[in-house]
Amino acid sequence: MKKLLASLFVFWFASSLMAQEYKENKDPEKEEHEIMYKSVLLGFIGSTHVIQSGINMVTFGMEYAYILTDPYKPHLSLGAIIEYEAGQHIVFKEDENGETIEINRANALLMLPNLSFVFKPVILAVGYGIELEKEENLGLLKVSLTFDLDLSNKHWTVVPTINWDHTKRYDAIVYGFAIGYKFSPQNKGKH
Repeated sequence: MKKLLASLFVFWFASSLMAQEYKENKDPEKEEHEIMYKSVLLGFIGSTHVIQSGINMVTFGMEYAYILTDPYKPHLSLGAIIEYEAGQHIVFKEDENGETIEINRANALLMLPNLSFVFKPVILAVGYGIELEKEENLGLLKVSLTFDLDLSNKHWTVVPTINWDHTKRYDAIVYGFAIGYKFSPQNKGKH
């Protein structure tokens, strides 16, 4: 538990420093010459900490987001997430009869759509989907807090992320970072 709290503190501190460095372009003359990207494809690497068992698993995945409104103002985006949790954990839980049952989970694949509320650089996202596993498939609620930190090349972004995953069997904290590529300009010809 101490490792998890230390990791969360380091994540929060690093994200706060990076968010302070983020500068939004307020010059209207420059905005006319910028290309507005509507799609983002992200690759994620991180760790899943299962709260009930205390187990950490390597997690990696992909995410796609499509920006629904003006990307230079607070906006909404719609997306999809696929994650793979590499590892195994066992959770003990009481069933409806009050008996303790053992839940063995291994190498789960998560798939879900999500809706993001973007207040650049902070993004709050929520999604509901499915966690596929050989023993039992579970419904999964994912709530995410991320920081979208553009690099000097506006096609690329780095996104530190922390998520809360909830199923009827267990809860998990997922933390890590993604590297994203923005594409599909809506203003072709303006540079």
